[in-house]
Amino acid sequence: MLDDYKNPANASPDMDYFKKYPAPMFEAMFNQHIGEMNSTTPYYGPLMYWLIRAVGALNVMEIGVAQGWTSYFMACGVADESARYGVEGTYYAVDIADKGPLMKAMKDRGANVKFIQKDSLKLVPEDFDNKKLDLVFQDGWHSSEYVMDELAILMPHLKDKGDGYWIMHDIYAWCEEVYPEVIKKYDWESIRFLRNYGLGVLRNMANYDYKKVYWPTGPQKPPYPGKGEVVL
Repeated sequence: MLDDYKNPANASPDMDYFKKYPAPMFEAMFNQHIGEMNSTTPYYGPLMYWLIRAVGALNVMEIGVAQGWTSYFMACGVADESARYGVEGTYYAVDIADKGPLMKAMKDRGANVKFIQKDSLKLVPEDFDNKKLDLVFQDGWHSSEYVMDELAILMPHLKDKGDGYWIMHDIYAWCEEVYPEVIKKYDWESIRFLRNYGLGVLRNMANYDYKKVYWPTGPQKPPYPGKGEVVL
């Protein structure tokens, strides 16, 4: 069937990604997209969608839009989570370049998008409607100073108590030196992925109640089924 393959209309003309690397599920997601695949974050776009759904994020921000690859997955995650629970969330996009056409394409697909065209270091709470943010994807200017300054500006507006997530790209590239500083600066749970320049997923644990128990009802299950029983 590969002989019948046609490069998706919204792919770069020289990509032919799925002809070279068949991946039906990935291709199905790609064919719903409004932009081009970003080769630095090919898997992180779908991952961002599922992270947003997994943590129930409704108000999310992306710093650095590029071709809109992760952007649309994030916007769709917010839209689908909003529809699931009958509420309204917003995807906030921050970029110094004009990303108007990408934003329009997302809005035309039903996503609630707000584009903030400015330097991220000039962000003020009014830009994101004075909301507490559930998740921020930091993928803008990758100097250590810039990364730390963005954190200082936005951390007061990221949910705490384990409900806010900070995602960093390029932590095994330009941001490798600053990542340990980020970990030490704030109270996080964290995990790192190595591929595609690295991705860090950090959970804001400030003011978290470590005594709270989340078992639905009653005690935990026995250590394993049948413990203490006589086996004949």
